[in-house]
Amino acid sequence: PQSDRLQILSPEEYELLWGFPRFTQSDRDLFFTLTAPEREALEQRRSIRTKTHFLLHLGYFRARQRFFRFELPAVRDDVDYLRRRYFDNRAVADLTVSDHTRKRHVETILGLFRYRLCALDERLLLEAHARQAARISSRPVYVLRELVDLLHRERVVLPGYTILQNMVRAALAFERKRLAGALEGLIDATNAKSLDRLLADEEGLHQITTIKRQPRDFSYQQLLTEIERGQRLQALFALSERIIARLDLSGESVRYYASLVEFYTVYKLKRMDREAVHLYLLCFIHDRYQRLNDNLLGAFCSLIRRYADEVDAATKEAIYRFKLQTSEDVEQGAKVLALFLDPGIDGQTPFAAVRDRAH
Repeated sequence: PQSDRLQILSPEEYELLWGFPRFTQSDRDLFFTLTAPEREALEQRRSIRTKTHFLLHLGYFRARQRFFRFELPAVRDDVDYLRRRYFDNRAVADLTVSDHTRKRHVETILGLFRYRLCALDERLLLEAHARQAARISSRPVYVLRELVDLLHRERVVLPGYTILQNMVRAALAFERKRLAGALEGLIDATNAKSLDRLLADEEGLHQITTIKRQPRDFSYQQLLTEIERGQRLQALFALSERIIARLDLSGESVRYYASLVEFYTVYKLKRMDREAVHLYLLCFIHDRYQRLNDNLLGAFCSLIRRYADEVDAATKEAIYRFKLQTSEDVEQGAKVLALFLDPGIDGQTPFAAVRDRAH
């Protein structure tokens, strides 16, 4: 059960890193193919049982860079593959080996892959790296992935998930404490009251709730409401810009802390540490104010496109009417010109009579 731990990975993501390998036929062909040094190490094992145990550890380590404990029923398909490929189909009735034998297998495989176990020095390195990663992004999954990447680069065996969970939690707590300490003296009493007022219950509705709302469309009334929000947030946005610059917060961290205001209810925010909530609110205001301006720019661009489309449609309609009128005029003009060649008009006919016909 992980209910009391920091939830970082989904079950599917967890299985990819820490789950027991479930090989397909092509996986077995890949992960159980031996190099010359691996074959030599295999020949140093005496019995089929220890050789099979060694091969299983080797293949699973190649796939996951971890060591697993297993029993025969759980790995029966892999054992059948190995005995057909390496042991002339001889039966393997048991995989039980002593702790000493298992330790020797682990040491041999670590030597073959030039890996090492995650000991005290490696954990200190991970803790320091986790704190550095937390300054770049306070998203737990980002810090965890940074630790996993570091383990791969340093060729260190992946420790248990709970160990990395605790490291990530400690790094994020350290970062929040650092930021809370840095906030002291940066927010005066007036600004602190303004931030607290965002969580106050006024006429049954919290200010932060109204600020969270996004415009439904680009209608005139919705845009006026968005502009009004921006005017209310302008002073706090200026404060947030100054503080974020002083704290040297990355854009990713700002977005993450802003998302906490979206995620937690006002009730839960009120129960948190005041300095931490002020930080979350400032990041939220910074993010919301930028999105607010994005909304207004988006509305401006949308309206310009709509006006341009209307102008284009009106222009096409005017051109069509002009061409239609021109076509009618040309047809009538041809009839007027035909009067000059009309043999039915006597040469002595007064011009006024011809003009009347033309009209």
